[in-house]
Order: sequence, then C-alpha cells, then structure tokens
Amino acid sequence: MKRKIISVAIISLLLYPGYAPGQNNSSSQAERSATQKESRSGDQSPNLEYVLTNYYKAIGGVLNWRNVQTLVITGTLDTGSAKLSTIARNMRPDKCMVVYSKDDLKIIQAYNGSSAWELNPLTGINEPQVIKGELSESIKDKCDIEGPLIEFREKNLKVQLEGKEKVKDVESYKIKINYPSGNVQYYFIDSETFLPLKTVRVIKSSGGENTVTTTFRNYRKSGGIVVPHLLIFENTGQTPPHRLIIDSVKVNSPIDTDVFTMP
Repeated sequence: MKRKIISVAIISLLLYPGYAPGQNNSSSQAERSATQKESRSGDQSPNLEYVLTNYYKAIGGVLNWRNVQTLVITGTLDTGSAKLSTIARNMRPDKCMVVYSKDDLKIIQAYNGSSAWELNPLTGINEPQVIKGELSESIKDKCDIEGPLIEFREKNLKVQLEGKEKVKDVESYKIKINYPSGNVQYYFIDSETFLPLKTVRVIKSSGGENTVTTTFRNYRKSGGIVVPHLLIFENTGQTPPHRLIIDSVKVNSPIDTDVFTMP
C-alpha cells in the first residue's frame, strides 16, 4: 500500500462536500447578493445565480447549514487491495481530520486551523509529521465544513458557471472554482435535482498537475441532512478506483478540539 495512494484517498475524503439539513430552503441575503453580482459578469442562461439558488435549496438552505458546527462520518474505504475503517471529523470553521485503520495500522491526516499534519507508519516514520507544500495547501483549500460554494466570496474563491456538460447520460451544470493556492475544482451539478454528480480537482505540484475525480451516489437523509453514501475516488494513474461506503453521519455531535492538534 503506497503512501501516494493513501494520501490521495485521505485528501479526497477531507474535501468531502457538505450537505445542509433539508428543512429550510432560504439562503442569506449576502449569498444571494454574491450570486447576483457573479451572474452579471456573463450572458449565460441560466446563469450562476439560478444554479446556485437551486443548489442551496437542494442541499437544505444556507441558514440550516450554518447551524452545523460539527460533522462526523464513518465508513469503509475499499482501495481494491485493502479495506480500511474510516472516520472523518470536521469542525467549524476550519478543522478537519481523517483516520484510516486496519488491524494495528492507523493513518491520520489532519488540519488544525493553521497547519496540517499526518501520522503514516507506511512511510517508515512512526511519529507525527508536519505536512508542508502542495499537500498542505490542498487540505487547507477545502477544510471548511460546508464546502466551497456556500459564501464563496467570503472565502476569497472565484466561482463561475461554465455551461452544461453531460456526466454519462445526465445533463449537468459545470461550475469552476479557483482557490487562492492555485488549485482548481469543478462541480458537476445535476440539472434536475441540483445535487452534485461529481467533482474534479486539479492539484498543482512540483511534478505537474494531479487530477482527482469524486463521484457521488446513493443519496440518503442522515440525521436531517442529505448526503451521498457512496463516493468513488479516481486519481491520475491510479487503478482501481477507491470506493468509500458511508455507514453513519452525525451532525453536531461533541468533538474535543484537542483531537486536531498534532501530538
């Protein structure tokens, strides 16, 4: 089990998109204003405002999502050669952690709000290490609990609608997100349900660009929020795809902030 494979899977899960409780479909005035300003920059029809307004409704509404302070997801990651018990923790505003375990093996990656760190015995080092460079930036980019499309301007993100594109046989809206780090992510949102079909992340590194595609399936309501319970990760040069089967989703369950701190 190579470090690169494990690292890609962990980043993908850390960037797992949030979905708000499906009870209140209203979005904030600030968010509506942001999408209105963005939509005026082009002549696309439908425009970004239309797509994001319906996306916010589909995921439950911005106001409800703001009430989510913590998110704990447990499941099993199937890499094709091994099955790893997985638990991901997110805490508002910018803390996140993923723990993979199998037998006596435990692999951790985390972001504590200011820096990233990992514990990965597969590297031959049994002590926690600070993560630097492109991998750290990739974790930081998306370590917010609600994902990038909610309050994107406050996060200094550039978001634009690039039109429509089919995902297999399903028509979707393609949204491009530019991060301050230089990384890029594309959301493909179902044109009927307005739920994400997949995301594509283009991560810059010293060795070039790496592309990670995450496909979302099997949406269910868990604890009042709608989330996909099957995620499929595909990385440049990686075979077979990794599959994350989610067993449970807990909203606003207590998390000790010390868990995000590097030991």
